[in-house]
Amino acid sequence: MNKQKLKGISDNLFQIRGSIDFYSASEIWKELEQKIFSLKKLTISFRNVNVVNSAALALILEAQDQASQRGVEITFVDIPEKIRRLAELSNVSDLIFSQ
Repeated sequence: MNKQKLKGISDNLFQIRGSIDFYSASEIWKELEQKIFSLKKLTISFRNVNVVNSAALALILEAQDQASQRGVEITFVDIPEKIRRLAELSNVSDLIFSQ
């Protein structure tokens, strides 16, 4: 995986770096899914994400769904404004920002 990877900052804090598009989202998902399977609590930071499209929103929603099914507490921080707007337009902002 290249620079769009999910980087561990601490035991339960991970940071996505670079851009999130349709290609990189599937690569990021592979790593994120492993974290969801192995941890009970995790925080995902978007602080160093510089480009996003709707794939980022899909990544968040899938991660929330999988985490919920496994009883994992997942929190997203530093979410870019573009993702917030996409969530509002898609009527899913309550799912993402009710944390």
